[in-house]
Amino acid sequence: MACQDGRRKACFLCSIILFLSTGTAFPQSPQPLQGNPKSISDPSRLFNVPMAEVLRTAEICVSGGSSFGMESKGSLIRNMIVGLGGIAEAEISTTGQTNQLTGEAESFAMSSFKVNLIPESLQHYRFLPNLVIQLKSSSWKGIRNESGSIRSPYTQASSFSGENLLSLDVQERFSVLNLIIGKRWSFGGFQAGVSATDVRLKDGRRWYYFLDSAGRYNNRIQDMPEVQKNFWTPIGGVEIKANDRTKIMAEIQSVPIFDFDVHSQSIVISKAWLGVTGIRFFVSDWFTLDAGVKYQSDDNGIADAEIRLGGNCVIPVYDVLKKAMQAVTDWSRK
Repeated sequence: MACQDGRRKACFLCSIILFLSTGTAFPQSPQPLQGNPKSISDPSRLFNVPMAEVLRTAEICVSGGSSFGMESKGSLIRNMIVGLGGIAEAEISTTGQTNQLTGEAESFAMSSFKVNLIPESLQHYRFLPNLVIQLKSSSWKGIRNESGSIRSPYTQASSFSGENLLSLDVQERFSVLNLIIGKRWSFGGFQAGVSATDVRLKDGRRWYYFLDSAGRYNNRIQDMPEVQKNFWTPIGGVEIKANDRTKIMAEIQSVPIFDFDVHSQSIVISKAWLGVTGIRFFVSDWFTLDAGVKYQSDDNGIADAEIRLGGNCVIPVYDVLKKAMQAVTDWSRK
């Protein structure tokens, strides 16, 4: 009986996947504007880099995925974008940043707001690029680096005073302001701009251990000063149509990284370049799959590269409700 129930559940799940992948659950895509070929299933971003456009009114994009590699545990990727009036969109997402002390990715909750500065009536001109501004900001997150998870280069390296790092706690947050110019055509498109990043650390405490004059291990706690770092970097990406269902994408941007300098006994904030190259496959007119390879400039070699896999679902809420109301009306007339 348990085996039969399992088979029924598997068949039911396969039926749902087949139903969704054929595109019958939602209406077909409307015709895109000339010179702005945006499919209804296409998110308003590449892998991470935002595009110089926004979702249509009442469109909702839900995405999820993960990045993983041989030398890291990777991180989950989740976000939801809502189109507002055809000129703006709001987003809630999570993003992963590498913690140099542990070598693992820390997940940050992010919220963002993006506005298209080009009127919708002018977006159909073939050679007039779009221009958007986007503000992304995370909330404060406490990062606790336990002694067992801190990598040996930090725990084994002594400071000038002979003390070794045992553990470190800190509150972290960062904000990013993007100004992007871009355009999309039937054969592909480009996105380019500048990104301003503001990184802040507070409430830091560090634990040290050392040998006293009697040869016994002792430890002490020390507060850390607040740290703030700003930097400006370019950001951009390209997309090229491979066939009717697939396009090739490549992007590059900078990300903040947090490191600990043993000799100065302080956290150092710097930036690293993050590049992703891969494809976006259109399963249906509203569902896409992303697959690519992610590499960061502070990685030690090819073995540190990560594979990124994800899915995107763009739901045209107005069209779905209209179709549902029409179905109810037709049923009531029978």
